[in-house]
Amino acid sequence: MEETDLLQQDQIQLEIDVISTFSLAAQQNAYSVIRNIQVFVPENNQSIYRDLKLKLCGIDGWLGKVEWLIDEVTSGQSVRLPIKELKFPFETLFGLTEEMVLQLDFELIDSEDKIICNKTHKAEFFKLVVASN
Repeated sequence: MEETDLLQQDQIQLEIDVISTFSLAAQQNAYSVIRNIQVFVPENNQSIYRDLKLKLCGIDGWLGKVEWLIDEVTSGQSVRLPIKELKFPFETLFGLTEEMVLQLDFELIDSEDKIICNKTHKAEFFKLVVASN
């Protein structure tokens, strides 16, 4: 187990911060589901990664796939990627009758279209209920 941990420590890593709950009101107020995205190569990894693509896989009926391109990242570097606004369908968010958990799957793909790293986050979607007097 210790050997596996050491091997994982020198692998390219994804650091992704995703908001845990989201609603139609949050989308209308321009809050992003994604807060931060970074790709990090530890110093003990001497590889040079070129022409990488980070893909947020699509969610049927909710979201099309989203991609970021990374020209190059090398040993000891961290690349912060721009936050892209994800637009979820108004009708779907408005029509929610109960909480729903969506899985956001991120894949880091190399120039040969091989997945070299992946990360999964879950976000809870809910309809904002406004109390009336």
